[in-house]
Order: sequence, then structure tokens, then C-alpha cells
Amino acid sequence: MKIFFISIGDNFVDGVNGNLAFTNIIQLISLALLASMLGDIVIAQLSFVLLIPLIIFALFNFPFGKIFCGDAGAYFYGFAISGTTIYLFGTYDNLLSWCAILILIYPSIELLFSFIRKKLFENKSPFTADAKHLHSLIYRYLNKKNSALTNNSFVTIYLTPLILSPLVTYLFYDDVFAIIFAINLIFFMYAFSYQFISNKLSIKWRSFKYLQTSFFWRKK
Repeated sequence: MKIFFISIGDNFVDGVNGNLAFTNIIQLISLALLASMLGDIVIAQLSFVLLIPLIIFALFNFPFGKIFCGDAGAYFYGFAISGTTIYLFGTYDNLLSWCAILILIYPSIELLFSFIRKKLFENKSPFTADAKHLHSLIYRYLNKKNSALTNNSFVTIYLTPLILSPLVTYLFYDDVFAIIFAINLIFFMYAFSYQFISNKLSIKWRSFKYLQTSFFWRKK
């Protein structure tokens, strides 16, 4: 089930040039570094094998979008990375479980936030597709400021902190407080950025009072 959700989250971040590619590249580099540190050559080699086609893909996808990953590619890498993460952290008890969360945090938070937004704030099925992910809103905001903007690759640059966050696991692999702080910081950055961009685009959310009457307290 965890692999299923991460695979969907990986597909969610595949909306602008380079976002999925760089997110997965950093995740795999983080896994390779941790595996090398633990002496697990198999996982390190597997990570590098998965990295090679992804790096080649990134060269053609970013910044001009000559080719695209598609649903199959996003689901495959979501499956491969989440499965590798679960295996690595399930094999070595000395690894902090919080590090696994940080490695997978960007696709996970995108999926979680989308689910909460659709179910609570928009009162619709969380499985309904839309274009209100963070990268989509950033692109709309940048395009609004510059109507001549046609290349969405600039969005990936703004998402760099989220993309690079898994590398913290290697730098502070044994510091639970640093890892938890990084996780909370990423959550805050995502929520703040989403709210900031929403305000700039004049996207209004339903009030808490409305939520009480329409969701929590509605009659069955």
C-alpha cells in the first residue's frame, strides 16, 4: 500500500520539466549514499543502475522538454524508489525510520495535501484530477507575471529546496532531531508556499465554518 501511494505521488510531481527527474535523481543518490555507508553494495549498485536512464532522460527533459516520462515512467520510478527505500530501512535497524520519510517526503506531501485539499476544502472526490498542485500554481503565477513565459522549467528552480531535501538524510543520518526538524520545515515550506501562491492567484478556500456545516456535521 505504501508503494502504491508513493507511486501516485511520484506521478503527481510530474507536471513541469525536470521536476520528476531531479526529484527521483536526488532520492536515488541519497539511497546510494546511505547504502554505501552501510556497506550494502547491492542497493548502492541498484540505485546507480536506476540513475543512469534517469540522468539521460533529464538531459532531454530539462529545460526544453524534448521527451516526457509519462504515467508509466512515473509509476515505475515511484515503485522502484519506494520499494528500495522500504527494503533498505527494513534491513538495517540502525537507520532512523524518519530518514525514509524525508527521502520520500516531496511526492508524499504532494499526495497527502492534494487528498486533504480536495476532500475537506473542495468537497469533491480526492481521486479527481486537477491542476492545483504546487508546481501548477507556481507556473500559473509566473505566467501571470510574465505572459511571454512558455517554458515551465523555471518552476523546477523554485522547487529546489523540496527536491534536495532527501540529501539531509546522509548528512544527519543519526541525528533524529535534525531529521524531524527538516521534515517539519519541508511541511511548513510547502504549506506556506501553497498559501502564498494561492493568495497571489486570488484562489479562495472555503472557511472553517463552512467545513463544519458541509463536511463534519452534514446529515447522513
